[in-house]
Amino acid sequence: MKETEMTRLPLQAVLFDMDGTLVDTERLWWEAVERVAGRDLTEADRADVLGRPVEHTAGWLSAATGAPAAGLADALHQEFADRVRTGVVPRPGALDLLDALAREGGADGPW
Repeated sequence: MKETEMTRLPLQAVLFDMDGTLVDTERLWWEAVERVAGRDLTEADRADVLGRPVEHTAGWLSAATGAPAAGLADALHQEFADRVRTGVVPRPGALDLLDALAREGGADGPW
């Protein structure tokens, strides 16, 4: 075998990070939190909204509004799910990537 030749192993797994690779949901989460909060968010809110568990954001909203955190967590989940169902857009090349991975792995994907 030549030095430049490589043995190609079958694809066994693909790992993606949580957001921004196939779809970008950060904007949808921000909008969901604004809706539940009943006000526009500002840069000062960023640390309590983005990259945090829903329970943290619910607790932060509870402290700001006086509403029970448990009800806010449920409202955030529902509002975000509704927005994802109707507003998520694949990132450029995401569907092509998924198709290529399905061909490589021999699987039929739902995409």
